[in-house]
Amino acid sequence: MRINQSDTTEEMQTIYQCIEISRLNEILKSHGIDDVEVRKEICSDYIFENGYFLDAGWFKHNHMKIYPELCFAERPSTSNHGLGEVEILHMPLKGYEYHDFVYRNIDWYFEEKKEELNEVETGSY
Repeated sequence: MRINQSDTTEEMQTIYQCIEISRLNEILKSHGIDDVEVRKEICSDYIFENGYFLDAGWFKHNHMKIYPELCFAERPSTSNHGLGEVEILHMPLKGYEYHDFVYRNIDWYFEEKKEELNEVETGSY
């Protein structure tokens, strides 16, 4: 496995945060929360807290203080509905400050993109 540790992950991190905003928004809609301002506020609050935890949070596991770090992997899909071994792991060079970008990404998603994330293709396997 090759590790690519650079600032190039910033765009990946922004896209990931926008995917999470979209996923949460769709779940809120599916549970009958029709008011866009309420959904926007819930998304802002949750994504900010999630971002802050990724920026500065930690938890204890087996007496170790563990800091979460969001990384992105390139790996091949296999024909039997599985994922192959990680070939390249993209890691940030320095902290991204997820919580600093929340409101910009929330506004982009809700205002500019009108709750559509069509240009980002996602999938499983």
